[in-house]
Amino acid sequence: MTFPSEDRSKDYVREVLTLIESRSFDDLVRRRDQFRSQDDHHVIAAKAVDEVRCESIAALAAIRESFWEQEAVTQSNELSRLAHSKFADIAAAATRLQQVAKNRAEFISAWSDTNMHQAFRLSLRKIVIASVPEANRERETVFSHIRPNHNPHYAVAHAEIQKAIGILQARYPQVFEQEKIWFSELRHYQPKWDLASDEARGALGIALMVIVFAMLFTSWQVVISLFDL
Repeated sequence: MTFPSEDRSKDYVREVLTLIESRSFDDLVRRRDQFRSQDDHHVIAAKAVDEVRCESIAALAAIRESFWEQEAVTQSNELSRLAHSKFADIAAAATRLQQVAKNRAEFISAWSDTNMHQAFRLSLRKIVIASVPEANRERETVFSHIRPNHNPHYAVAHAEIQKAIGILQARYPQVFEQEKIWFSELRHYQPKWDLASDEARGALGIALMVIVFAMLFTSWQVVISLFDL
């Protein structure tokens, strides 16, 4: 709900008090109706903006749902309209989809390249057209596959992903460009970092246990000495 501004409300109260003092009741009723009408216009305008945003979000969802099967011309026209949206996040999402659509043939070729691991290809296919939250969740899922504390076969997954990124950079430059920041993070990650952290935590845990037992032993010795007094 939209509320009137503080200055406008104060002006209205002052006018009402003046009209009451002058006993101009007809003018008072008209002024009240005018004030309410202005608020109604603000509410209607806010609802209209919300409706446009919801329609744009629904249009993006529909495009994503059938992105790889949809007719190119229809898709291009709709994305062009959304790319000029006054909502920055919607315009950015549409622009990203336009970039993917522009290189559709290369993306489709990449999805069918069996030299890359199938699971990685399927994840990438989702990521390049997904909303920001959905894309980030999928990236985290892929990343978890190469972490020792999440996947016992992390070494194999890590090697497969490194291989796939190399293929994308060499054969599918537009696909690589689309996710180059994420690919860089995957390339530079070393599983040994997590292994070292796990070892450090294990060593710290053992050290803390030794300290606790030492404190308990000391306390027990003190209690025994008190009984000897």
